[in-house]
Amino acid sequence: MRAIWNAVSVFCVANMLALGGVVGWLAATDRLDPERIREVRASLTETRAERESKAQAEAARLAAEDQAKAKAAKDARPPMSAAEKLQARLEAGEVDTQRLMNMRTQVSAMQQSLREAQERIDQDRAALARDRAAFEAMIQETRSLGEDTQFRKALSALEGMDPKAASAMIRQIITGGEGSAGSALAIGYLNAMQDRKRNEILGAIAREEATLAADLLERLRTYGLAPAGR
Repeated sequence: MRAIWNAVSVFCVANMLALGGVVGWLAATDRLDPERIREVRASLTETRAERESKAQAEAARLAAEDQAKAKAAKDARPPMSAAEKLQARLEAGEVDTQRLMNMRTQVSAMQQSLREAQERIDQDRAALARDRAAFEAMIQETRSLGEDTQFRKALSALEGMDPKAASAMIRQIITGGEGSAGSALAIGYLNAMQDRKRNEILGAIAREEATLAADLLERLRTYGLAPAGR
């Protein structure tokens, strides 16, 4: 028991000597003085909540001081003179004028777009009217051909030929006409023919020119139909 007590005593004395050595070193190196001792004591006696409360109070005090300084500077500013007020009004008027000009520019651009769109619509309508007129003229021409005695004679001659010769004649009619007149005349002949003879001639054309035969077949399908509106 005495040995334990002696060991504890030695340990305590050693700690006291070490603490005294540290304090002596701090004092000797000018790192410790009565003022710092009071600061350490104050920091240890103050709780964390108290420290935060003081910090918030200090921040509020500084903000109030800044607001007071700003208000004092504003109050110290001299009032605007009549000339300054007039200048401010002129500047505000210039801003309003610029906004009005921008609005007018936007409205003008929208009106121009509407005019261009209306012009395109008018052009499309005019083109559609021309297409209808041309189609009606073609229908009238083919009807006249069907009633023409000479047309009936030429049709009879074509139907009397063998399919190969008749197909060559149809191709010659297409290439020999001016513009689309040759194609319209060839379609008129094919449309007026008997079904069997027309099929034989189209078959002969297909063996030589499949693309031309397909085009003639499509024209026969739409023969007499009004062009689709735009």
